[in-house]
Amino acid sequence: MKLNTSRQTTIIICALLVILTSIVYCQVAGFKFLVYDDPLYVVNNPKINGLTASNLSWAIKGVVNSNWQPLVWLSYMLDSQIGGVDSGVFHLTNLLLHIANTLLLLYLLKRMTGSLWRSAFVAAIFALHPLHVESVAWISERKDVLSTLFWLLTMLVYIRYAEKPSLRRYVLVPMVFALGLMAKPMLVTLPVILLLLDYWPLGRLGTKQDIAGQKTSIKEYPKTPLKNLIYEKLPLFALAFAVGIVTILTQKASGAMQELDKYPFGVRAANSAFSCVTYLRKMLWPSDLAAFYPHPKNSLPSWQVVVCVMLIAALTWLAARARRHPYVLVGWLWYLIALLPVIGLIQVGMQAMADRYAYIPMIGIAVVVAWTVPDLVYKNTNPNKRRIGIVASAAIIAIAAFTICTYYQIGYWRDNAALFGHAIEIIPNNYTAHNDLGVALMYRGENQAALEQFREAVRIEPGCLRAQYNLINQLYIMGDTDGAIKQTHTLLRSFPHEGRAYLRLGIMYLRQSKLEPAEKYIRQALRESPNDAKAHQAMGMLLLKQGKIDEAIIRLSEAAKLSPGDPNINKRLIYAQSLKARSKATR
Repeated sequence: MKLNTSRQTTIIICALLVILTSIVYCQVAGFKFLVYDDPLYVVNNPKINGLTASNLSWAIKGVVNSNWQPLVWLSYMLDSQIGGVDSGVFHLTNLLLHIANTLLLLYLLKRMTGSLWRSAFVAAIFALHPLHVESVAWISERKDVLSTLFWLLTMLVYIRYAEKPSLRRYVLVPMVFALGLMAKPMLVTLPVILLLLDYWPLGRLGTKQDIAGQKTSIKEYPKTPLKNLIYEKLPLFALAFAVGIVTILTQKASGAMQELDKYPFGVRAANSAFSCVTYLRKMLWPSDLAAFYPHPKNSLPSWQVVVCVMLIAALTWLAARARRHPYVLVGWLWYLIALLPVIGLIQVGMQAMADRYAYIPMIGIAVVVAWTVPDLVYKNTNPNKRRIGIVASAAIIAIAAFTICTYYQIGYWRDNAALFGHAIEIIPNNYTAHNDLGVALMYRGENQAALEQFREAVRIEPGCLRAQYNLINQLYIMGDTDGAIKQTHTLLRSFPHEGRAYLRLGIMYLRQSKLEPAEKYIRQALRESPNDAKAHQAMGMLLLKQGKIDEAIIRLSEAAKLSPGDPNINKRLIYAQSLKARSKATR
């Protein structure tokens, strides 16, 4: 009878989690695509339009925006196959994955610890915390919710293996883990997290512990020496290492990884410590959440960095000292270790931190709170109704407060103006928000307003090339070619080897029929970027204007070889060949 009651309670809790999460997040079904990576990943990416053989082949080897994520591309293709390029379908898939993660997290914690209510609290915080809005409400962050599903599934098959070790059960662990890495390489820390689970709650490393004087329902797992626990995870470490190396090389080759002289190690370490503490603050008090947090570079006050380092060290020491409460150390290390790949020690991109990076790490902090707070209130005694009521009331208040904050935070993701306007309000010198708001205004035809946003972005951060090029393009679109040329020269003073800028100059001069400066800058573009198909195309068009048809055909042929299937290049090549044919016919 108790089993049935427990089962019914579990079902009711799951239903409440699904209903509440759906109510809070259902508004995303009406949200549109954002200019924030969505065009690159979905809207303007023909490779995700349906499950075709060529698209599936591309998904395995395709790299977009420095990311190799085959499973994400496959999920996008499935969405497109179902509903076309409809933002509502993509948003609902993200929500369904988030709900699946919530239920799976509840199941795993209950299965490992035997504690339904504490597990339910962790699952509710995971489902309804404002820090997780970015991972769910942003279509381009599909990799977060999808990779977390495989993180949790890897834990599931690992628990089954730990219960009854066998080769048949073990092989599923690296297989599912590999699928997770194909969604997001941030999962590289999972093998270490599994070692933590061996300590608590699985108790594979030591004797089963009674938590707060209570007998737990944790199963008896076969005890294993530490070295054997490490050996059994060597295939997982090998997979993580291989994917980590591939990710670093891919990011470096694409320019996403910032140069060491731009962000020296001291600057990166300081920002990492500050971000680690800031995430904790936002978990407990989720205010000032933004779509982009600019990197502070070397502007962080030294005293803040020192305080953050001391706080992290103190919390780690306290966690290590809490031997009678092993979940404190496990939860705290879960947070630190899971956050390590994205904390900024290896700088990728220009952000200081991102809400999405807390999606998996926050589980560890929620576990610490869910198991520690009741223990402090119960004080290692059998809990009475009064103390149970105190804990339950605190949990309900916290979940309700987070739910309300989450509902309002989701609203900022409804469109570009709301999202980036809020980011600018939270962080006034947010150059990325100004730039992306400018792009949104440009798409709406508000050219002057867009120009002002691009100018502001460049003023705040002259080193942001995206904003520089958007400003140049906007000036040109508005008919101010001289202004666009002047701005390009300004860009080149800071970036003298920027091939794209030389190409833009050459093209603008070419369209003004100023062939001498056009040739000068297009040739410089080719020297900086000899494999740039657009530069070869521009040189071909210049040669056509100069009447050098044979040389133009050579250049356009080279452009076609570098970018096969480009309709514009092929069209110009055919035009050049037709000019040559007509020239021969008139002789």
